[in-house]
Amino acid sequence: RIISQLIERGYSLTTIGDLITAWESGRRLSDGLGLEVAVTTAWSKETPVGITIEQLLADFQGNITQADIQRIIALGYIEVEGTQIRILKPRIYNASKELVAAGIPMSDLIEHVSMVRTDIERLAERFVDMALFHLIDKKYSTDSLPDGEGVATLAKFIKRTPALAEMIVDTEIERLLDMTLNNALVERLEKVLKAPTLGKK
Repeated sequence: RIISQLIERGYSLTTIGDLITAWESGRRLSDGLGLEVAVTTAWSKETPVGITIEQLLADFQGNITQADIQRIIALGYIEVEGTQIRILKPRIYNASKELVAAGIPMSDLIEHVSMVRTDIERLAERFVDMALFHLIDKKYSTDSLPDGEGVATLAKFIKRTPALAEMIVDTEIERLLDMTLNNALVERLEKVLKAPTLGKK
């Protein structure tokens, strides 16, 4: 996966091969393998689920269009294979079912999820930048990677990153949602109390 991403950034296989050879010089093969395994397996948390297109339509009570499905595919939440749907993110799928059932249009939900993704991407970048600075840049340099025990330490941190980030984000989201919902309800009650028709039949 790392090599594929480097190719997408314009690096040739020869250049990548030279880079790997130079980095592995004087290092154990297990150093590189340990880091690769940590990076490529850290985020595998959900098991995809297969359903039919009929079940998808039933799950959302018909409140989903072909355009909605195409946008969901573009977001990477589902894949379509003929009449079969492969749900890549079951937790988001289940949350979406409940939100749509509550009355939120799928098109609006997709729009807001897209905006949330942009916000989360910025959060992830800040989190990773902080980790790189303290775990690599300060100890080695801005254009190198650790070796030996340093690789093991970095690999261990990478494996723990999803859980650590989830703890922070979940706690803050819970706190902010509680505060925001409370403020919204108070503001709505205040409008009701100030309404001239309050108490009139």
